[in-house]
Amino acid sequence: MNYIPIILLLVGGIILIAGDVVMKKWAINQKISWYLIGLFFYLIGLNFLAQSYHFRNVAAASLIFV
Repeated sequence: MNYIPIILLLVGGIILIAGDVVMKKWAINQKISWYLIGLFFYLIGLNFLAQSYHFRNVAAASLIFV
């Protein structure tokens, strides 16, 4: 079994959780710097999802990511 897609999804999920934490900080403080950092985390996390689509099990990758 190829574990690379699962690893990509786990890392992407962790990065997205970090992005959620940063966005919560932005919602409380309303500073544009927190917003930009949160967007950066989201873009990186979604990049890991896109990379996982290069593998066969795309349906499972989407299910795990959501």
